[in-house]
Amino acid sequence: MKINESKTKIFVVNGNDADREAMHVDDVSVCACEHYIYLDSPFAADGSTSTGIKLHAQSKMCHALKFVSFISKNNDIHFFVKCKVFKAALMSTILYVCESWLNGNMKPVNKLYMWCIKQMLGVKKTTCNELCLAELGYPPLRSLIHAKQREFFNEMWRERREWLMILWFIPCLSRSVTPVIPHAILETSSTTKGTICILPWKKWKQKY
Repeated sequence: MKINESKTKIFVVNGNDADREAMHVDDVSVCACEHYIYLDSPFAADGSTSTGIKLHAQSKMCHALKFVSFISKNNDIHFFVKCKVFKAALMSTILYVCESWLNGNMKPVNKLYMWCIKQMLGVKKTTCNELCLAELGYPPLRSLIHAKQREFFNEMWRERREWLMILWFIPCLSRSVTPVIPHAILETSSTTKGTICILPWKKWKQKY
């Protein structure tokens, strides 16, 4: 097997400098990379969601530039058409894999979102964001992301409700507790400060 040196990299998450040292095999040297994109989703070597969001915003800048170019070249089209193109073509790209952004800094993506809105309205960059959103009747980007995350997890709950694994942390237990949660039951012990005990709903019905 022959290694393509230009396309082969080492990707280490939360490692040290020794882990990122280049590998040398004969005359081939495989170096480490700082980020990796899999299925159009960026992953950062530092394991930070904020870094992943920043890389996502950078990769989607080309789509925002295409939208701005479309607006400038077709300035005489109806505003309704601009909104349709914005929602269908751009928002699906900007919010791609946003369900995984449970934490992290969303400012890079929000800047992209507001920049495109201001270009669509034809106002200055210094115009107040809240004023632009109120003019269009659009929600803030964080609200859109939270709505998509709720929809995603609700769908997960519906699909896996019989085998959903639930993480339950109990800081301090003075006695045995058996909290019952819909579709699952968690059994805890007084000998542990925090525990993860998972029992699917079907097995709980058989046991109790």
